[in-house]
Amino acid sequence: MRVVLAGQKWFGEAAGNLLVSLGIEIALVVAPKGDRLEDFAGRHELPFETELQNTPESCDLIVCAHHHGFISQALREQTKYGALGFHPSLLPRHRGRDAIEWAIRFGDPVTGGTVYWFDDRADAGPIAAQEAVHIPKGINAEELWRSHLQPLGLKLFKRVLRNLQNGIVIAEAQNEDLATWEPRIESKRLAAHA
Repeated sequence: MRVVLAGQKWFGEAAGNLLVSLGIEIALVVAPKGDRLEDFAGRHELPFETELQNTPESCDLIVCAHHHGFISQALREQTKYGALGFHPSLLPRHRGRDAIEWAIRFGDPVTGGTVYWFDDRADAGPIAAQEAVHIPKGINAEELWRSHLQPLGLKLFKRVLRNLQNGIVIAEAQNEDLATWEPRIESKRLAAHA
């Protein structure tokens, strides 16, 4: 299998290491300039771009790991399978960029993670894999992301990628009757520096 890896930060690099461990060829890495994922591309001598304009030839999949850019239908159609991403909630609940923070603010006892197929709506594509985790009392969003949800995201990516390597494609439609969308929360750090 031949993929584009689009992402950033620790989760993007960890996804890259996962792809390598599964024997999946990374045809292109897409990340912000100066990000640790750019360093990963350099260490592995992989092509690197800051924006995905076109997928390389014979590309099977776009893997998005902490990637906030839009992957158009035209780009998805350049691949065999499309684009997969990880969302840190039990989709369709808590669609939107600050899903973890909203789960904590709403007092949800459980959240989880979802690997899903991209479509033209944010966080709304068919589900490829999903699993729940309990939210420990007193934990903040960053701690929950690092200790529970990032590892879960890698576990779910691994499950879905192994399925694809075996020719198994799972894509279950999200129940729109259960969908919620939460607005972006402005960071206190940003507000303090504004």
